Amino acid sequence: MSRLSVRSLAADLCALAAVIGISLTASAQSASALTEPAPPRLVFAFELRARVAAPIEVGQVKHGRRRIVPIEGGTVSGPMLNGTVTAGGANWQVIQPDGFTELDTRYTIQTNKGEIVYVQNPGIRTASRSIRPSRLARVSRVWKGQTARS
Repeated sequence: MSRLSVRSLAADLCALAAVIGISLTASAQSASALTEPAPPRLVFAFELRARVAAPIEVGQVKHGRRRIVPIEGGTVSGPMLNGTVTAGGANWQVIQPDGFTELDTRYTIQTNKGEIVYVQNPGIRTASRSIRPSRLARVSRVWKGQTARS
């Protein structure tokens, strides 16, 4: 065999090995993708019920309509935490024209042992146009002194 033929054969074997290696790697990856991880073990810790006031409409900002929903208080009860939601927190919202809402809720809990726990819940909320009117009606009832629960 000439040197050129040996080099050509070596190059072909390397290319074939690379293709087989890629194929085996892809097969292994797709097989592992089919195996679902075990779901997390969830344990009930507590239920929080907050009383909220009517929203304060701040007005239009760069990305939508800003409003603040004051938190007037509430209760926390469960096997892992008991106490009260203290007055003074709020849910700061930016509501975009399509209904997508950015949330930043901050409040404190005073435990039955007298400890203060600071809570910050960033989040998002969205609903289709058909759901929004019924949700807003329910939320407006909550603002009239009922307990908020989600």
